[in-house]
Amino acid sequence: MINGGQRLKGEVIISGSKNATLAIIAAACLCDSPVVLHNVPLIEDIFDMREILFSMGCKTHIDAHGVMVIEPDTLNSCFAVHPKMKSIRAASYFMGALVGRFRIGCVSMPGGCKIGSRPINYHLDGFEALGVKSRIVEDKIFLNAYGDLIGGDITLPYPSVGATVNLMIAAALAKGKTVIKNAAAEPNVVDAANFLVSVGADIKGIGTPIVEINGVKKLVQTSPYTISPDHIEAGTFLIYCCIAGGELTLKNTRLKDLEKVIATLREMGAKIICENNTIKISCQGRLKAAHITTGPHPEFPTDLQQLMLSLMAVCDGVSTITETVFENRFQQAQELNHMGAKINIQGNTAVIEGVEKLNPSKLAASDLRGGAALVGAALKAKGVSIISGDNYISRGYQDIVGKLSSVRAIIDYYG
Repeated sequence: MINGGQRLKGEVIISGSKNATLAIIAAACLCDSPVVLHNVPLIEDIFDMREILFSMGCKTHIDAHGVMVIEPDTLNSCFAVHPKMKSIRAASYFMGALVGRFRIGCVSMPGGCKIGSRPINYHLDGFEALGVKSRIVEDKIFLNAYGDLIGGDITLPYPSVGATVNLMIAAALAKGKTVIKNAAAEPNVVDAANFLVSVGADIKGIGTPIVEINGVKKLVQTSPYTISPDHIEAGTFLIYCCIAGGELTLKNTRLKDLEKVIATLREMGAKIICENNTIKISCQGRLKAAHITTGPHPEFPTDLQQLMLSLMAVCDGVSTITETVFENRFQQAQELNHMGAKINIQGNTAVIEGVEKLNPSKLAASDLRGGAALVGAALKAKGVSIISGDNYISRGYQDIVGKLSSVRAIIDYYG
């Protein structure tokens, strides 16, 4: 429940990256010793990944300060078939982890938000290049290397984040060299690669389109690894400030991950100052219209596209968003139009005629980022809005209600 119309003011500490943590949890399964992670976000997706690990015999511990311990030596099953596999797309990373550790595995077909087609053929074709045979039976994927994993050359048809991470994980303990061409370079891919290097993997070209992995015999952690800040959460709060107005200071950020977002918001009229790992943003009035196209890093991130749709709904002028990553990521447009927005969807492009105000309403979140976008719209609408489906939002944001309350938003759980 949000009583909108309040300007935001104060400080927000950004949590660790959801997407990076999910990848690193799977990668930790390759290690021969306990793995300690710092700055782990306390969100539903992480708790669900722990349940999947527990079903495979793997012990984990996590405290209230975001310190997580994984004991991969207790992992005693190559079956990742827990029902939670259906709720987390990143659970697909257990394919790479099981093949890398056991050379064999079975996983449930991964799920996640229904934001478009997200086939796994890039993953399976890449595994094939490493000597892994796969077959799909009903809703399960069976993988078998029939012996040793052998490094190979892989060219991805598209710089898929999931496929890049999965193949890096699998190749870390393979024999010989693996080259991934047209690799994704998103911040969470970089973080997963950096974690693997920290435990002894040999990876070159991190953050570039060509990644080389020279297989090693074992992986052992010698010191805790700190998860990078969540650039999507940071971008979310930057956009919230642009929608509601006010001044925010974001701490624990990594500026290089947000260059495109910051440049876009500055062009629209936001005042943003970056110092070390801190971002200060000030918005005094309606921002100007803009035109963005989502794409692989370093282009505008698709995970913030829905937040921008809420912002552009109240900008001055006509904006456009072209979505090139997922074909079904304008689902909250209808909800925004119920609030008085003027959004017209034309194929993979949204045309948004900005309005001066939005009306409070009862809204329904249908996916993680779309739910966060509806929160942003409700912050603008004067009066009380009620958003159902907050379980989607809690999957990716740690204590979003508490953080918004601390910067003067009037928000609380309803019922």
